[in-house]
Formats: sequence, structure tokens, C-alpha cells
Amino acid sequence: MAPQCSRFGKFVEIQFDKSGRISGAAIRTYLLERSRVCQISDPERNYHCFYLLCSAPPEHVFKMEQEEYTKEEINWSYIEFVDNQDVLDLIEKVTYQADLFLDKNKDYVVAEHQDLLTESKCPFVAGLFPPLPDESSKSSKFSSIGSRFKGVLEAIRISCAGYPTRRTFYEFLLRFGILAPEALEGNYDDKVTCQMILDKMGLKGYQIGKTKVFLRAGQMAELDARRAEVLKNAAKKIQRQIRTYIARKEFIWLRKLAIQLQSCWRGIGN
Repeated sequence: MAPQCSRFGKFVEIQFDKSGRISGAAIRTYLLERSRVCQISDPERNYHCFYLLCSAPPEHVFKMEQEEYTKEEINWSYIEFVDNQDVLDLIEKVTYQADLFLDKNKDYVVAEHQDLLTESKCPFVAGLFPPLPDESSKSSKFSSIGSRFKGVLEAIRISCAGYPTRRTFYEFLLRFGILAPEALEGNYDDKVTCQMILDKMGLKGYQIGKTKVFLRAGQMAELDARRAEVLKNAAKKIQRQIRTYIARKEFIWLRKLAIQLQSCWRGIGN
């Protein structure tokens, strides 16, 4: 959803397969505030994302990556960055056309809902919403995803090629300290402790900056899996201890009853 747009926004969902390759996409358009399309309440004003784009182009994702790596003294020279400054320069020159604005931004029915209504046995309901034109179908939207959102896909590629997961030393130790408790018990600084945990897990290719840990794609999931295994084993150990305690307590109680019963039986026999 586009939070900077007061009238409508688009939700873009990109799906990936198990290999990390793009397998599909879906786009949904939402009209956020219908009232502002036809009237404005004082002291409100119309606000459109193009105003922001024209007045000050947004942070360049590629350069943001460079700045982050440079700030943290991370070696990123091997990552190929494609500069899209020409795209930003073009955006600065965009003139927004307001002609037929309302006609172009009318609400449409979600495809799944439209199919449901069309199958209605009531002719009136079935004819309420005619089928969408071919250019509005999912297939055409997906086919144009490469050209319309090339910058988004490039940003994903760069993020995966670099270090898409970053955690401050505090965040990293708070979550993964249980993987190497001996490191936490030692008198080490946070950076060294993070290094010890990562070395113990056998991870390769990560980098440690001045204040953050930088992980390659998939390494966060691997650490989470190791963490889940440690927690699972700890839970099993606690369960064993509790079962042992309950079983011992029951044994002591039964033995006490047996001794009392034997004493009574001996008394009767004598």
C-alpha cells in the first residue's frame, strides 16, 4: 500500500518459488479516501505522490545500499549496481495530467468477486459488473510487470546479491545468543560475541560491520532453524525433568503406602 498517497494505492505482491526466482505477481488497486476525490475539508489539501516525486526524488535504493555498506565499512565492491539516475531525472520532469482523472480511477471489482457475481442465477446480479477488458486481466498485468516495475525487481536482485538481512549487534545477540551461551558468559564485546556465534554455526560469506551483522540471503532462515532446534531440545529436556519428578513423587507415595500396608499385615499376623 502507498501510505504517501491520500486517494488510492496499489498493493503489489511478488511471489517466489523455492529457488528464490519470481514465479508470479498480483496487483490490487485500493481507493483510500473517496471523500477527497470530490471535496476537501479545510485545512486539508489534496496530496498526491507525484507532488513528492517532483519536488524531491525518493532515496535511490542502489545508492542507499552503497551508503549503508560504506557507513558500516562493509566490502561491497563485488556487487554490481546499475545506476538508474536517468529514471529519477525523468520522474522529476513528469507532468501529471488531471484530465479524466475520475474516469481513470473508478473503483473496479476484484476478479474473484466478479466471477462469483457473474455466476449468480439472478440475471440482475449477474449483469451488474461486465467482464474486465483483456488489458486489465491478471495475465496482461503480469506480462507488463517487467517493464513497469523493473526498478523494483532490480532492487530485489541487488538486495539478494548483497546482504538483505541486517541486524544490530543487540538485536542479533538477543535472538541468537542461545546458540552459543558460552560466548555470552565470556567477557567479550558485542561484535566479538556475534563473530563467535556465527563461527560456531559455520556460516560463510556474512560480514560484520561497525554496528550491525550483515547476512547473505537464506542465512537468517538457517539461524532461525538452528534456534528453533535449540529451543525444541530445551523444551524436551524440561519435559523429561518434569516427568521424572512426577514419576518419582508417585513412586515414593506408592512405596510409603506399601510399607504401611505391610506393617498392618504383619501386625495382624502376629
